[in-house]
Amino acid sequence: MVPTLSIQPADALIDVPRQIRVEHVAPGQTVEITALTRRNGVLWQSHAAFVAGEDGVVDLTRDAPVSGDYSGLSPMGLVWSQSPVDSPSREHFNHPVSEPLVTEVVARVAGAQSVARFTQRLAADGVTRQEVREEGLVGTLYLPPGATPGSHPAVLILNGSGGGINEPRAALYASRGYA
Repeated sequence: MVPTLSIQPADALIDVPRQIRVEHVAPGQTVEITALTRRNGVLWQSHAAFVAGEDGVVDLTRDAPVSGDYSGLSPMGLVWSQSPVDSPSREHFNHPVSEPLVTEVVARVAGAQSVARFTQRLAADGVTRQEVREEGLVGTLYLPPGATPGSHPAVLILNGSGGGINEPRAALYASRGYA
């Protein structure tokens, strides 16, 4: 049997959970799943092994791994447990944030494999970015699609002692309707 890997939705904002399923597997068979994401030029990876249910399916919304980089039930565990391969990088998002994260998922079962990809976006189509440099104020303003002044609630994001501007979070808020 050749396993079938499906990921839904295949393209959405980063805060939308994905359903990752491997079908057409013999019940009780071990399924190894690897997730690979290039983040700002650095390859990040995670791995977990699962046991197919009596229905011949591994569904990350219902099945916890038996081994790997995370434990317990977590539909997006293969994403949040990723770590950089051969790099000390801790950069989680692409720059600019308009570049999506594309994750390749590989499912291996008894010598056969299936590959699928999904895309995580931080900024929805139409989100705009404006640098703010006025009267000592330094920041970046992200506006929802079609925003006019005063037409949306605003969120102010302040970083801690590390400084910097949290553009990924601001872009996601703008994607959800907040300036």
